[in-house]
Amino acid sequence: MIEMAPSLLRKTFTLREFARLIAPLDGDSSLDGPLRWRTILPKVARARSAHPSDPSQDDVIDPYRRPNEVYQQMVGELVPAVKSLIDWEHNYR
Repeated sequence: MIEMAPSLLRKTFTLREFARLIAPLDGDSSLDGPLRWRTILPKVARARSAHPSDPSQDDVIDPYRRPNEVYQQMVGELVPAVKSLIDWEHNYR
């Protein structure tokens, strides 16, 4: 869908990509406070440019109409990313 609005690419991340890029910023005191999510986006966008990755590291398998094992693979791909984002949020409360 990013093809429809290419200018949004710098603000658009997969869940796994965002979790991967936010991890090195843990402990950054400039991210304290209520606007931390607004502050983090430009930093994560810069990190994407500085540390490009293989897109397959950030994609999630599509389980639609596939066996249960594929759903389990999708869960295995998403849960660590969600957990790291929750942990990050808890560190800045």
